[in-house]
Amino acid sequence: MKWISLFNFTINLIILGTCSLPVFAQVQSERYPTDAEIQRLIVEFRRDIPRFRASPDLGGDYLKHPRQKQLFDQVKLFERAWSQVDPAIAPFLGSWNAGAPDWSIYPSTTKGRVCVIFNQPSRGGTPSNSYFSLGSVSNGQLRIKGESFTGESSRIFIRESNYLGVMSVINNRPGISAYVWRTPLTNFIQPSITDPQKSSRMLQQFNEAGCTTSLPNRR
Repeated sequence: MKWISLFNFTINLIILGTCSLPVFAQVQSERYPTDAEIQRLIVEFRRDIPRFRASPDLGGDYLKHPRQKQLFDQVKLFERAWSQVDPAIAPFLGSWNAGAPDWSIYPSTTKGRVCVIFNQPSRGGTPSNSYFSLGSVSNGQLRIKGESFTGESSRIFIRESNYLGVMSVINNRPGISAYVWRTPLTNFIQPSITDPQKSSRMLQQFNEAGCTTSLPNRR
């Protein structure tokens, strides 16, 4: 059953396309989708947005709760501020949740580049998995190449309305996962990993890349 908790802001993950992944798994995406695959997945994603909006679980009813509306308004203000200096990256910024896994997408001091942290706590016997990657935005698409626990993983992100679509190719089958709603970015999110060296390395990468949760400086 798809559900969203107003109080915990837990977001359900919808799997679209031909790729079917467990909610608590994040496996390697073998390659970027081809241009033709991307266009097909975008069509599928857009087609399902009215269904998302009509769903009591995935629609906008959660905004009736004052605290959730406050969080959403903070995200919109952050996006609006960054759109003045780096409009390409602004639509992707925020923490996009889907039950156990989430993507946090941060602006950086380099125009057109974002910092992406994937975080998945241990669940159901599946080990925790977190990684840091840099992403670039072009033509409304965010591309990353990060390290999943099964190897290097290539993914493409798109934004449609209030939904983040994450494209991947697994077993040569392209698919797209929908992450809905966003929460404001906090300072570097401590990943769900027990290796202190890896956690320290991610923090170092975060700082060296100029990742930030601050509003932009307008020159």
